[in-house]
Amino acid sequence: VDSDSSTGNKNVAKVAFMITSEQRRRLSVDLGYSQEDIRSFKPIEALLLLENGVKREISGDEIYDFRAKLDELLKKNERLINEEYEQGHQS
Repeated sequence: VDSDSSTGNKNVAKVAFMITSEQRRRLSVDLGYSQEDIRSFKPIEALLLLENGVKREISGDEIYDFRAKLDELLKKNERLINEEYEQGHQS
């Protein structure tokens, strides 16, 4: 998992290999995801949802799809990974 999260650096690509029990608890208690939701998440998805505070539902009449926000976060992370890879392979 990324060590830069403690510094608040949002422009660093993230990598996650597993979802910890603490992350599962936070996804459920803090963000309102069901156990079924959590079982369906890949580790990187859980990490990005937690780091960005993306709740399962927003109160009110607004129709909200957390997966749209998750897709946006995954695309941004993929761009950052590609940028870091390219920077590391320039002569």
